[in-house]
Amino acid sequence: MKDCFATLRDYWSGRVAAYAAVNEDELLHGQGAVWQALLRDNLPAQPGLKVLDAGCGPGFFSILLARDGHSVTAVDCSSFMLERAQANVSRFCPEGDVCTAVMDVQRLALPDRMFDAVVSRNVTWNLAYPERAYAEWLRVLRPGGVLINFDANWYAHLFDEVAAFWREQDLQAVREQGYELDDEQTDNSLQEVLGSLPLGRQRRPEWDCRCLEALGCLKIACRTPLPPGIMNDYYTTLYAHTPMFMIRAIKD
Repeated sequence: MKDCFATLRDYWSGRVAAYAAVNEDELLHGQGAVWQALLRDNLPAQPGLKVLDAGCGPGFFSILLARDGHSVTAVDCSSFMLERAQANVSRFCPEGDVCTAVMDVQRLALPDRMFDAVVSRNVTWNLAYPERAYAEWLRVLRPGGVLINFDANWYAHLFDEVAAFWREQDLQAVREQGYELDDEQTDNSLQEVLGSLPLGRQRRPEWDCRCLEALGCLKIACRTPLPPGIMNDYYTTLYAHTPMFMIRAIKD
């Protein structure tokens, strides 16, 4: 699995500019406000929370959280992503309390019970050991802390005929609307490693709920689909049959 980890790290390091452009579009247009409201509705209603942004990428969640006055620790396996995250925080939330660290979210070099909340977006599908990641995120949460994870069955079409059919329908709809597919949709370099990852074959978010229950969470809630306006028109069309979900769990 070390090669798998390195392959994914290098892949996302090479996609920093493209991913950062997506985040910038979200921050400058309506999607950012929808995401911020969703986070506010699901985090404890108090200022100055200590929050872990697990797999922060170019810093989108870190910026939204810092804008609301929270103290954010942003970690990612890619130093290149963290460089962009630091630049984006300086640009979009210069007074924000955000510190960054290169770290594998499956093996956090952080103390127990450090955070009031852990948030993550589009990370768990990448992981060779997602159950270990959930266990680590719960470890660093204080009792009563909140874990919020956003993800989707992004690559179910590689393993499921029905998902593959609807994937083709959505790709065709994108083309018919006059959009060009972005590089991520036409890049075949991940196909081999994606086949070795466990969550592509799982029914989610059901798997996530079972995993968190087994890890001792008593209050687990799932939301899908997410609110309207969470994506721009391109991604709304591209993922019409791949809805994002939110898992919210409270540490016992």
